[in-house]
Amino acid sequence: MFQGAAICSFFRNGGYTERMRSLRIIFAAGVFLLSATGARAQLVATGQTLTVTTTNAVATFQGADLTGFRNRGTNENYLRLPTSAPGLATVQTLASTGQLTLSGWTVSGDTATITASDAVRTLTLTVKIDPASQEIVIRSAARISSTGLRQASWSIAGLDISNGHLIVPSNTGQVFDAAHPGLSAFLQYPNTWQAQMFVYETAQGTMLAYSTDQEYAFKRLNLNTRGGSTLDLGIATEANGPMPAASAVPTVEWRLKAFTGDWRTAAQVYKSWLAANRPPVSNAAHPWVQNLRGIVGMGNSDASLLAPLAAKLTPGTTLLYLINWRSNAYDVNYPDYTPAAGVASFVSQAHALGFKVMLHTDLPGVSPGNADYAGLQAYQVKTPDTLEPMGWFWDRPASTPGRFAYISPASSQFRSLWISRVRAAVTAVQPDALHLDISAPMYNDGNGLIGGLSYAQGSAQLHRDIIAAFPNLALGGEGMNDILYGFNSVAQAWSVATDPVDSLGHPIAAFLFTPQVMYYGHLVQPKATDRQFKAHLQTLERRGVLPRVHVDSAGDLDTTNSDNARLLNIFNNWAVNSFQLAANSDWTGALVRYQGAGNTTASLTDSSQILTLTGAGTTLFQLAHDVNQLASTQLIPGWAAFDNTTFYGLDSTKQYWLAPGARPANMTHATSIPSGVKLGAGTLVGDGFAHFEVESAAPPLFDFMANLLQSQQGVTYQGVDGPIAFGAVVTPSFNTAGGVGRSNLFLHPPYQGQLGGETYIQFSAPVPANASFTFSIGVDDGAACTDGVTFRVTVNGVEAWRLNAGRTGWHDGSVDLATYAGSTVSLRLISNPGPQSNAGCDWSAWSQLQIVTQPRVQTITVPLALAPGSPGVFTGDGSYTAASSTSATIGNVPVPGQFTVFTQTGQAVAAGMNIAALPFQVWSGATGDYLQLGSLPGNGDRATVTSGGVAKTQAIFAHPPNGGRTILSWMLNLPASGGLTLNWSAGIGDGADSDDGVQFSVLVTDSLTGHFSQRRMVGTQAV
Repeated sequence: MFQGAAICSFFRNGGYTERMRSLRIIFAAGVFLLSATGARAQLVATGQTLTVTTTNAVATFQGADLTGFRNRGTNENYLRLPTSAPGLATVQTLASTGQLTLSGWTVSGDTATITASDAVRTLTLTVKIDPASQEIVIRSAARISSTGLRQASWSIAGLDISNGHLIVPSNTGQVFDAAHPGLSAFLQYPNTWQAQMFVYETAQGTMLAYSTDQEYAFKRLNLNTRGGSTLDLGIATEANGPMPAASAVPTVEWRLKAFTGDWRTAAQVYKSWLAANRPPVSNAAHPWVQNLRGIVGMGNSDASLLAPLAAKLTPGTTLLYLINWRSNAYDVNYPDYTPAAGVASFVSQAHALGFKVMLHTDLPGVSPGNADYAGLQAYQVKTPDTLEPMGWFWDRPASTPGRFAYISPASSQFRSLWISRVRAAVTAVQPDALHLDISAPMYNDGNGLIGGLSYAQGSAQLHRDIIAAFPNLALGGEGMNDILYGFNSVAQAWSVATDPVDSLGHPIAAFLFTPQVMYYGHLVQPKATDRQFKAHLQTLERRGVLPRVHVDSAGDLDTTNSDNARLLNIFNNWAVNSFQLAANSDWTGALVRYQGAGNTTASLTDSSQILTLTGAGTTLFQLAHDVNQLASTQLIPGWAAFDNTTFYGLDSTKQYWLAPGARPANMTHATSIPSGVKLGAGTLVGDGFAHFEVESAAPPLFDFMANLLQSQQGVTYQGVDGPIAFGAVVTPSFNTAGGVGRSNLFLHPPYQGQLGGETYIQFSAPVPANASFTFSIGVDDGAACTDGVTFRVTVNGVEAWRLNAGRTGWHDGSVDLATYAGSTVSLRLISNPGPQSNAGCDWSAWSQLQIVTQPRVQTITVPLALAPGSPGVFTGDGSYTAASSTSATIGNVPVPGQFTVFTQTGQAVAAGMNIAALPFQVWSGATGDYLQLGSLPGNGDRATVTSGGVAKTQAIFAHPPNGGRTILSWMLNLPASGGLTLNWSAGIGDGADSDDGVQFSVLVTDSLTGHFSQRRMVGTQAV
């Protein structure tokens, strides 16, 4: 009250003497007023609490953590401090460290200051208000009295993501919300975090945070939670390498401001800052990039593909990205850029048709076998902490193809050499653009400054040097960041996660870098015919990124294939209408909007069940998602459960193409599946048979993944819990143990600074009667340096299960919860570094987390429409009742269960017959996804193949799609006498390059046993 009275006195009294007296009172009370024109802007310090009031926001710091932020324009509070005090500020050293002690906030002049320190470490945070912009200005600095500093951070604590979401230009644009919290994400600027800013958005307003750092300091944004549907954002600055010699982190300035309106209002502030402080290089020397609307990746320089390409696409708006053009194989023998024979002719013919051509190069790569390596080895990038040399496949044997060193572009010698090696190719081939692979990824180099430059500064200088050397060439990058965007015209959408558990895509990165940079699909984007393509397409489109067309052969342009036709239709729609991101138009009802020529528009919308892309009034694609039953007049190609209005038995975790067209009239199919039941991934409806698998789609008793934000996570040292720190990780992930990949919770014990602790996640879970907690644990197959992990489970603080495991596959576990029936328990999952407290490579995973009760037998009735002329031979679970010649009912089908209806008699076979010579069908699909007729080009072809030096005639080619499976199916009529056996050989053809082999399975079902029997083989040789 006294402070408030003093403030009022200052503005009411016009006398000089009274003003001075009031000012003395205010300063004594710890209050600073900015100016009479900004009357509401002030700093108020009371002990360890600082309140900052601007014209747009009220921010509260508790210690070195921001714990309160109110948007004055919307009167919303964006932070909700969980029950426990934050204390999240850290200064991490390479040696073991403990907690810091906080001073109180002090106000001097226009700046408030606080320190967090111990005998060795000091973190200093200062806060002021920019009177012109009314931004809260935060400067962080840290140092230690010795050496060995890793990083220092301050935090925004308790960000409420139950009412809003966090938007970050990371991984080409991400949204973190209550369903996709991104826990334990370590986003590193300028790599996976590609612009030093982020936005928090609600339905009414936004909060912007951005840095004005011009030295390109390495920063981290760390996401964790202490429960309560909140995120803690650790905003860290790394010490410059070499960290063993570091005693300070760079001082970095951050700015905060609140806005009314959507995220674009806030993001425009940083976009304007970029334009003023890192302005783009002019495209005047290559104006054609302004008309560019699509990129085609070409795996070879086959000139016979150019005319078909020109017939399918618009050459004048298309850039051909030539990936394999050197005389060396891909990624082999850098920096030798000698063109292969025919490349110059390919480029000349492409130009004659109106195409532009971009050549693939590698920015930091130098192969150890190349003569240039010896003179550049001194500049090979090193890890900042352990000073290990870095490179692609550098941890693999020296004989590994494609293995190369990362050489720092801070070296002027390397920059000059790179340009000289590329110049001869540019002169000979005459391309229009250069792709610089591994350009956006940057490294905190353990070598320290080279020639006075960091790696990031050296990369920017190399781009300047390339532009000076080749002024008429446009540049493209693998990924993009706010350091390099001004030098580039195109960029691959690098580091894009397709797993929606991690986050949702967002166009913020495209917004920041448009119109200077056009994003397109990365090299890892599968072809349109790959069953994983739809997952990539939706995550690209949510980021405002156009997918890339990849062409290796004429088959990739075959538009009789619906997948190819869909992608080329999107590509051409963009070219014809010249669509670009609509930065300033109304986006109401859309995830992304575009503006095109002649006032045409395009948009990406999501009804919560169907993701739709439209362009100039045309529907370009629709993807159904998150549904078990879907009412639609469209068609899901190949789906086996539908009636005239609805599709049944969908898996809500999958996506399904919707296409125009009538339901197939002659296909055997289920005409209804009860809600909560889905078709299994083994369901097949082919010529002469229909095999159905049914599984439960009911929600779990307790959804561990859905309750991540309500969980508590942290590290424990000597029995004392603390927040996630010292490299500890808790995050949703996908890991492989014993060759089996699973979605899971990934936990890593602390391995930086303070060692010997364990990492935990704790859930409050209701327990029904007769319940158990079941789970599976494993250590990732790639954890080469682990000595094992001790996995523990406690219930209400009492240990109930323990196992020490190494890289030995998945291990199932169970904890009986019967004694806790009717109560809510604290269920804690713990990953401990083991008896030796060695946390190195402790990549521990917790999978298949479930609370289960005694299984309840569920049976369903499945009505079927039968193909005309069906004999109606039934086998499997349940009972068959014919209603007519074209309909039947399968009653008492258990869930899970399976059954088969044979609609033809099959091909007669006898002893000695080679069934490879008989007609068969080819199916393909992603693992766990439904199968469809059709597969990769060449699948189903018969030829003589050699495997392990043994040749087999009439071998059937059956390459699985990435992350998927190919199935060959026969329906055979066996003789009544029986006594037949099925013999076969399977293998990988000699000369094939497979990292992990192929799994071969043979499955048989018959009308007598009614069930599949299976023999499975895993290997890379003929068997």
